[in-house]
Amino acid sequence: MKEVQYQVVVIGGGAAGLGTMISLLKNKVKALLLEKNEELGGILNQCIHPGFGLKLYEEELTGPEFAARLINDFLAFKPTYRLGSTVLNIDKNKHQLLYRNAYEGEVLVKFQAVVLATGALERSPGAIALDGVRLPGIMTAGEAQLFLNRYGLLPGKRVFILGSGDIGLIMARRLSLEGAKVLGVAELKPYCNGLRRNVQQCLIDYEIPLYLKTTVVKTYGEKRLEALEIAEVDEKGREIGERKRIECDCLILSIGLLPNIKLYKGLGISLSNAKGNEVDEHLSTEIPGFFACGNALQVHDLVDNVVLEGFKCGEEVVSFLNYDSSLKDEPLKVTIGKGLAYVLPSFLSLPLPTEINFSFRVMRPFQKASLLLYDEMDNLIFKRHYPYLLPSEMLNVRLKSALIEGKRALRYEVKEDE
Repeated sequence: MKEVQYQVVVIGGGAAGLGTMISLLKNKVKALLLEKNEELGGILNQCIHPGFGLKLYEEELTGPEFAARLINDFLAFKPTYRLGSTVLNIDKNKHQLLYRNAYEGEVLVKFQAVVLATGALERSPGAIALDGVRLPGIMTAGEAQLFLNRYGLLPGKRVFILGSGDIGLIMARRLSLEGAKVLGVAELKPYCNGLRRNVQQCLIDYEIPLYLKTTVVKTYGEKRLEALEIAEVDEKGREIGERKRIECDCLILSIGLLPNIKLYKGLGISLSNAKGNEVDEHLSTEIPGFFACGNALQVHDLVDNVVLEGFKCGEEVVSFLNYDSSLKDEPLKVTIGKGLAYVLPSFLSLPLPTEINFSFRVMRPFQKASLLLYDEMDNLIFKRHYPYLLPSEMLNVRLKSALIEGKRALRYEVKEDE
């Protein structure tokens, strides 16, 4: 078995991994990128709609155009990378990992630092209690996107969508443009989970019905999906009212994304409320040398922000390589209270940088609310007002570290203004 050594290994060749590698290579770090697919770019390659690159390249691009720009920026450094390469395991004690591909076989890599940039996974049909057989015609929004945008295959002619995630909303528009009849979108919650612009541009503009507090309760068909039933639900998800039958040949599930952290499972790294790994302000987990960024850490609204987080991760890894981590003090824990789904970073490593960027999502929509930060004695040390807050939109706050110097614990929460 071949053995090699690199300062850093980046796992994942999508937006976050490419951003991290570009940052590392700018700093002359000997780094290896591993990508399981046979091409770089990740999910961007099947996102043919516009809306990418406004922040990073200051122009509107499609997903493949954005990926091509980013890949060219990466390749300009003449990097070392391996496609079609599956990471089999990671040893946190020996700082080594094992990967395999068709042309090298198994390769053992020793490293000083590793970055998890493996993106997010869609929730599968098994994640919901759907009465009926898993028939052909029932698929995730990402699968439908792949069939249509990469292979030119229409997944159905009469389509219903369960869940109001952004990929599902975008596919509602895409399918309509390709001649399919999108019969509606059902959302379990009393509000839409997609960005407001996607609700307008993908549903309202195409007169596609949105059924809130509604879910699919049963599917029908023999060789393929033929019909389904939807019903209204209460706040606990219990079915109420009469069922409505909809004749269709395709059910698309857009029921959320989860950070893909399976390669870090079993390493003893704590999980955050964002369903990824807990990290500090340097994107480092509690294990020195183990970092995470992009959608493997938290599901972002914009791919541009994923790349920017990759850039930051690369810079933080460079600092780690040049810094004695044994000099760090005990970390400062960051928790959440009422109204928040998660906050990142989950802990702060002392000494603190000049500023710290916190990312949040709220549990439900708020109007005229304030984000509050308390210390361990319940003293209010920071407050910011917002006219509205939505679960579909990530909130970012840049805080001066001078506000929290000497604190032993922090707690964020959201309260409606009186």
